[in-house]
Amino acid sequence: MIQLNYCQLVNPSTWPTTAGNHNIDIITGNGDTVIMRLDFDANLIPGLNHPTGYFSVVGCQSQFDNTSPYFDGRQVFPRFISDIFPSVSVRFSVDMNNDTVSSNGIHLAGNFSNGNPSLPFWSPNGIQLFDSSGTGVYETVLNLTQGYYEFKFINGNQWGFDEVITGCNAVGSTNRFGVFSGDTTLPAFCFESCSVCPQGDTLY
Repeated sequence: MIQLNYCQLVNPSTWPTTAGNHNIDIITGNGDTVIMRLDFDANLIPGLNHPTGYFSVVGCQSQFDNTSPYFDGRQVFPRFISDIFPSVSVRFSVDMNNDTVSSNGIHLAGNFSNGNPSLPFWSPNGIQLFDSSGTGVYETVLNLTQGYYEFKFINGNQWGFDEVITGCNAVGSTNRFGVFSGDTTLPAFCFESCSVCPQGDTLY
């Protein structure tokens, strides 16, 4: 069994509407083109809706290539309709009203490349957040594969200025964590806290 994340249809117009055996070309998050085999015996069509945007697929791995050196023809066979599921949109927010905001900005680091290969892996300066509302709350929205993630906010753009979380931390670390199975807006907790900030003036 394999799971391919952050996939897209190569040509959405080829999506079938009648039962049968169908080969659908998809591009994975790593940029590989793979055949998604919708097998008649799995009874996926017409019940399976056309995936829009990014999605993940779970299934049996196979290969159909009768030409040396036999590197092509990689296939994934989803078994059930639930084996194909969409990516999710997650809004990350941090309230900086109790802290002096670094001139280097507020950043977010985490294991996000596990669910979106275009995002950095635990980089202290790779994902910047912005206070677009002028309220001292810094935000960004990421598109991710459904699943478990760990992350933390950085008041600046380098390690040593990252928050240390206790009380709502991931097991065995001082990171925040979340399990995302749908579009999610996370609470704007205070920097380095598991609670919302008390009301007061923003520090700059």
